[in-house]
Amino acid sequence: MTEAISTFSSLNLVHDPDLNTKTAEILLGLEYWRDIRGSRVMPSPDDLDAIQIPNSVLPHISLLDIEYLPEKRFHWRLIGTAITSALSRDMTGQYWDEIYSEDILAAWLHTVDVVMQSRRPLRFTAKAHVVGKEIFDAEHIYMPMSRDDDRIDRLLTISIFTNSNGVIWRPFT
Repeated sequence: MTEAISTFSSLNLVHDPDLNTKTAEILLGLEYWRDIRGSRVMPSPDDLDAIQIPNSVLPHISLLDIEYLPEKRFHWRLIGTAITSALSRDMTGQYWDEIYSEDILAAWLHTVDVVMQSRRPLRFTAKAHVVGKEIFDAEHIYMPMSRDDDRIDRLLTISIFTNSNGVIWRPFT
């Protein structure tokens, strides 16, 4: 385990499969996912085109790769600047089982399992108690992607962190 496990002291995740949000970045990201999905169950990772993603959404995006062999593992392919600056840490390129404590890992794995079982986007909220910072309200949406429209290869995620005044955390402001 690396020092990164101390990023969160707790999460308190609440799942919302009905996707009830008013957050513009989440709504725009979900609209983009639906557009590139077309008539399929889910879009392919190859459909992603950063130029087509609304600029306001880009800093809040992460890509989570799912590896199946030799065992199922989750790997942060990309983490947007709004996320890395809010957390004061960039976990791009790292595996979940190497960076999260057991309780945090279990919460994330359960959430991903819900997405993988339903094969649909899942919105969830959390209280992110980031060590050395204030407590953030966090809103996320995890959206599945598949190269063969069957096995989920990647999740397109959007994460929004707000402070106690309800102001969205934005990088470089």
